[in-house]
Amino acid sequence: MASKTPAHTSRSTQPADSERDLSSRDVAAHLAILNLEGEYARTWDTVDPEGWAGLFTREGIFEMLPVGNTPGDFYQGREALADFCRRINASYRGLHLIHAPSIRVEGDSARGWIHFEFRSISGSTLGNVAGIYQVDYRRTDEGWRIQHRIEQAVARSSDSFAEIPGTLVSQGPLAQESESR
Repeated sequence: MASKTPAHTSRSTQPADSERDLSSRDVAAHLAILNLEGEYARTWDTVDPEGWAGLFTREGIFEMLPVGNTPGDFYQGREALADFCRRINASYRGLHLIHAPSIRVEGDSARGWIHFEFRSISGSTLGNVAGIYQVDYRRTDEGWRIQHRIEQAVARSSDSFAEIPGTLVSQGPLAQESESR
């Protein structure tokens, strides 16, 4: 007796938006950005401040949005980024767990949405932060680089989570500048 597949398990023959036809240039961009994200975690976790900062455009931005009583932070330019990496790694050592990103490529620009975890130790205190990166990438003469990375922590431990936003809005000085225009 032949078994029937229940209607609710049948697959559509239409490709999902994420399965749309990609040009070989788009595929190459996706692969380069995936590698860039791998290098992001490796260079931070192995305390390579110059290598980490070099993954950003020359005027690249790393921004952490405020969470509860913890204020946000904003770093722009490779020198400021390298100093930030050096300073934080002097107090906290840890491991980034970068989840599979959602990437949209449009010509020489792209945007990524990445869930992450950062497990750290400071002295005898263990930490675990989960959150989201929204990343704007740019194809440069050096290859794909991070133009603006916004971090939003949504959990500081596994027992509480904040709401996960649909998009992250910069609160840094550049955003404030554009609002005043």
